[in-house]
Amino acid sequence: MIYKNIKLDELKSILSDGRFVYGALPDIDEILKIIIQKTENKEKIKIFYGETYDLLGITIDSIKYYFFLSQLTGKLQELGAEVEATILVADKAATLNKSSQDKTEELEKEGIRRMEYCQRLKKFLKLPINFVLMSDFFVHNKMAEKIERVKRVADGEREIKELLAKTVLQNRLKQEEKTGFRYGLEEIATGMEFDIKIGPPREKYYDEAAEIISQKLGEKSLNSVYLKPTYPLGQNFAFSLTHPEIEEFGLTPYKAGSNQMQDFRIIIGKTSVEEMKKLIDKTYIPTDPKLPNPISDLDFIAQMAGKTIETLLVELNKI
Repeated sequence: MIYKNIKLDELKSILSDGRFVYGALPDIDEILKIIIQKTENKEKIKIFYGETYDLLGITIDSIKYYFFLSQLTGKLQELGAEVEATILVADKAATLNKSSQDKTEELEKEGIRRMEYCQRLKKFLKLPINFVLMSDFFVHNKMAEKIERVKRVADGEREIKELLAKTVLQNRLKQEEKTGFRYGLEEIATGMEFDIKIGPPREKYYDEAAEIISQKLGEKSLNSVYLKPTYPLGQNFAFSLTHPEIEEFGLTPYKAGSNQMQDFRIIIGKTSVEEMKKLIDKTYIPTDPKLPNPISDLDFIAQMAGKTIETLLVELNKI
């Protein structure tokens, strides 16, 4: 019992770490109750993080989510829980908007390349997570009918549409409206297949809409943990003052070209070490932990990479 209490405290510490965690829905205590209940009942805990992509490459910010999900999964397993942790690579969603439809073939190929990279990363670092293409997930789980059920509810609810409108940056809103917020509805339907979601803060609006839909459909509620926003590197203090939307919600972590800020982000295999140094040197680092600080994200990623490799070396020494 003492061991289990220690592990629960460690788990709560991860979920409540203000350096990296922005918040939760409904709250951390409720999520812990569900984890304990499912663990005691020998029920599988299903966790996911979903991301779409563009043609500019994989951001270091995506790696942050992979590491956090791996850390959470490992701690749950230590607690004795059966965990299925999934990262959904949203190849379908990447081609939804009109602006990307003339690049469908390129985006599909990029999705395959992304999966190949993620599988290599998983194998090398022994990450306890699964990478799955959303197109495969949709077929395997017969999602078309479930998405249609969600859509029927959403079509009759103005509040849901208003919440979905808040999930996108203003410069992308018209595109999303033209698709009928299809990506958001697919996200909600997908979330119903899981117990816990990891995502960026802006996705709280998906989850508030999902709660309304779940109640109307008699489905279970989704519990979510939001990591802190992703901010561009190489910016001074004035940037946050002139970009209030980015200050509040950050950039889309998994899309390198979010708000056309790709030159101020670290893209795996593309940004050179010299370019990284320049970006870091030019970045304003606040003393107030509540202010945007992209360097803290890099610190977290470096710490997690170090811990992961250290654990791997310990395991290799046992062979």
